[in-house]
Amino acid sequence: MTTVIITLCLCSSFTASLGFGAFSQGVIPGTEPHYLKVIQLDRAKKVFDPIKPVIPEFKDKFMEPNGGGQKKEGVTREDVKSFVEEKIGKEKCGLILREINEVKKLIEIESDIPPRTSTVFSLSGNKEKNDIFYDYMNVTEKDFELGSEMCHLIKS
Repeated sequence: MTTVIITLCLCSSFTASLGFGAFSQGVIPGTEPHYLKVIQLDRAKKVFDPIKPVIPEFKDKFMEPNGGGQKKEGVTREDVKSFVEEKIGKEKCGLILREINEVKKLIEIESDIPPRTSTVFSLSGNKEKNDIFYDYMNVTEKDFELGSEMCHLIKS
């Protein structure tokens, strides 16, 4: 009898660990790890992370402190462009924009696959896909857009 109980406990433990492994590896559709795996956000994070320290410096130098995203008076497009070229560079910006565009395409493709929901299951409950994106990138939506805009500026 003891052998049967031990065997059942081991099987139960094994099944639970397989389930968690499948969850954490992104195998189960409709979960946060699967969503991150499908949209390949790790690629965008890898190239975007190095410019995150430049964003606060950019804000301090060119944006009004409480201006809701307004540029300081007297700041020209050339001032901003030369700052971005110096701090980030055209090549790195090109790579960032390519990766971000690729992720956006993958997000569109993923959103067309049924079931079309804006949430996925995570260990802390259902989460909005948009929130997962910015949480994973470890950046606010405004800072992400500002970083993207900086790169668009020197690519144009």
